[in-house]
Amino acid sequence: MSSELGDNSLPNIIANLLEQGHTLNALTLFTDNKNSDEVLNNSWDLVPVVAHYLTQECESSEIEVFKCCQKLMDILAEQSKPEEVLLQFIEEIETAKDDVKFLTLLKPLEKVLLRVPDKRITSLAWCFNAVTSYLDKIETPEDLGYVGEERLLLDSNDIVTRITYVYGELLPFCDTFVVELTNMSDTSSVPERRQILRKFLVDLCGKPLAYLDMDEYKNTKPKARIIAEKLVESFFSFSCDPFCYLEIESGSDGSDLIKPNDVSLGVIYYLILYKEICVKSVPKVYSPVYLLHNCLPLVNKLLTQEGEFVVEKGVHLAWALLRSVDHLELSYLLLDSKHHGTFCKILSSVVVHNQSQDIRKKCLQILQTYMWSFEHQGRYLVILNLMRHVRHSGLKGNIITQYKEMLTRELPNAQHLSEFYSGRKFFDLLEEFTRLEQKEETDLVDESDRIVSTLNLLRFVLLADKRGDTCIDWYVDVLEEGYFWEVKTGIEMSKEHYRLKIKEVAEGGGEDKCAMSVTVSGRSLVEMGPESKIEILNLSLTTLDVIDSLLSRVKECIIDRRTMAVLVRFLAELRMYFPSLFPDTYAAWTACRAASTQSTQSECYEDDIKDKILAASLPFVVELGWSRKALGAGAQAAGYPGVTHGLFPRGGADLVHYFQRTSNLQLVEVLKELEKAQRDAPIPPAQFVERALQSRLRMIVPYLSRWPQAIAIMSLPPNVPNALATILAAVDDICHYAGDRSVDFNWYARRLGVAGVYKATELYLIQDSSPEHEATWKFLNKRLAEAVQIHEILCKTDLGSIGPQDAVTSAFVTARNILGLNWSR
Repeated sequence: MSSELGDNSLPNIIANLLEQGHTLNALTLFTDNKNSDEVLNNSWDLVPVVAHYLTQECESSEIEVFKCCQKLMDILAEQSKPEEVLLQFIEEIETAKDDVKFLTLLKPLEKVLLRVPDKRITSLAWCFNAVTSYLDKIETPEDLGYVGEERLLLDSNDIVTRITYVYGELLPFCDTFVVELTNMSDTSSVPERRQILRKFLVDLCGKPLAYLDMDEYKNTKPKARIIAEKLVESFFSFSCDPFCYLEIESGSDGSDLIKPNDVSLGVIYYLILYKEICVKSVPKVYSPVYLLHNCLPLVNKLLTQEGEFVVEKGVHLAWALLRSVDHLELSYLLLDSKHHGTFCKILSSVVVHNQSQDIRKKCLQILQTYMWSFEHQGRYLVILNLMRHVRHSGLKGNIITQYKEMLTRELPNAQHLSEFYSGRKFFDLLEEFTRLEQKEETDLVDESDRIVSTLNLLRFVLLADKRGDTCIDWYVDVLEEGYFWEVKTGIEMSKEHYRLKIKEVAEGGGEDKCAMSVTVSGRSLVEMGPESKIEILNLSLTTLDVIDSLLSRVKECIIDRRTMAVLVRFLAELRMYFPSLFPDTYAAWTACRAASTQSTQSECYEDDIKDKILAASLPFVVELGWSRKALGAGAQAAGYPGVTHGLFPRGGADLVHYFQRTSNLQLVEVLKELEKAQRDAPIPPAQFVERALQSRLRMIVPYLSRWPQAIAIMSLPPNVPNALATILAAVDDICHYAGDRSVDFNWYARRLGVAGVYKATELYLIQDSSPEHEATWKFLNKRLAEAVQIHEILCKTDLGSIGPQDAVTSAFVTARNILGLNWSR
């Protein structure tokens, strides 16, 4: 520079004086009138010389030189040609390496801008762009995973402190131009200036401020929130329409000059719509649907950013937009916009992959709300496209469950079900729900959430759709030949696979020769010990058992549905041609047929037929046993053809189950009477339980000769769930009316104990030949006394060392054994 300017040039002299620390001499030269022309015309060379010392290093090591340079910059801003020095200041700001230089140049920059002639729209835009460019280069904080009030600690983070300090110093700079704009008398250039300043304030809400937490906790606001509020208030001080940018298409000619970036716009809309800052100043002419449709691109932009807090702002903005349309049903035509499809894909990705549990849960809630916001066709299209693009089984299962909830609302109320819940459209969704990419070779454990939700949906439809509104019967054959076969085959293959792995681990003890590549919940079993591996593999087997059980229930529903259809059709034809065969029930049949379009009456009629036949069959049990013959005889006794025993696919098991259910209902009435008597004369709990058990056991006395057959029937694997449910329901009622209100593990212990005593006494009863079964009642008394003693011992024993899983497993194994249900899977 010395050779170019000459040794005696003012810039060179100033550079030498500052280098030597002669600040007073440098300041004197600048203020000397002899050098005023040099200062006026040579700012291009003087600004770099002075700005060289406006650094953090100089401020800490040579404070006098730093202060001198501040004064020299002010002189240059006040005396140099504004057009030239402005460009030089912009260049210095854009190339600034630290905050000290950036903030020090703001005041001189402000003075120069105020000196620029009235037509300074372009100059303002250049300066504001230089400021936002520097801010954009500031480092943003890492995601630390803080939640709740812990986030207030982020204000002490070095990076957060730096950002808030810079913004705090920048706010007065903004206020200067806001005040100037509001006080301008010449209105010719006001619209353009307002446009430039408005864009600048919105841009300031973007990076890096957008990457800071702005949530309030117990009336305590983080610094970033306070800064954001001031920026929004400054915006509304001269502009009342923040949504004017929605009409400007990004990428159009000149849009970059007047429209802020999408992240900044998304953040300021988040502050206005979700945080409700200055929300009362927003024009009320905007439709919520318009805002939702046009703000979705901004939501998508926020959701795809890296920072946790900026993604959270996108989540909250989406929630605020959807909340505003919750009273409407959006048209499916909105889905023609690519932004809706992008929104679903991005939101689904956040639900699955975001590290924050709160964000994942909120996004799932938003996705559900979004699906429900549309009318029927819109819901159908959203669900169909989500099922085609989502890969995560859990999320797919949730989507299927949402569709099931929609059906739950529509089926009972709709006289004519929408086409999107029936027929071809319904089948298209079922095809997506039941698609297994690898057929029977699909990893069913990995896809368990979706499969379980699908089977629950099918079971619900088969049970609830009495009128056939969904046309599910037309699709049953497709399910049986395809999906059901694939799932059943896959279950068998998977069970063999996991049993083999369990055997390998048990024999190999986790050695290299038995190393596995099975992954569960993202964890590789290779990293676990043998016991942990076996535990996880057993959990996988349990998952397969659940799927198998649900599949069996669905198949049973199909069988029941077909049987009922055949029976109803058969009875209708029979009564139509031979009404005299049914004199007692013909009137009821006529009335029921007239009301057959109502599902509730149809269901009551079908259940009534079954109950009548079952009740009429009980008197034939002693002679014919718990068999189809007894059911056929009961059907004839009730006035129905004997062939109607086909209504009960389980045969004698259905009859035993009916007897157990009705006996439990009778037991409840007995318990109510005992409870009422107990108010007048208190009965000890043990005696109360003894009376209740004796009453329940006496109900099987009329069928004692055939009771071993009933026990054998209900011990068969397909009948075990019903057997277990009825006995546990009975003992639960007994314990409840006896006064047991425990909510800890004692709840299970007492009921299992009572169930064990009941089953033991039941077995004793079928062998007892004493008068009035006195020996049985003595046996019952002794067993209850022993059970009380065992319970007292267990209560005094420290079971804290037993793991919860072991305790529950032991309890259910014990339950299965004492109830006589020790069957092998």
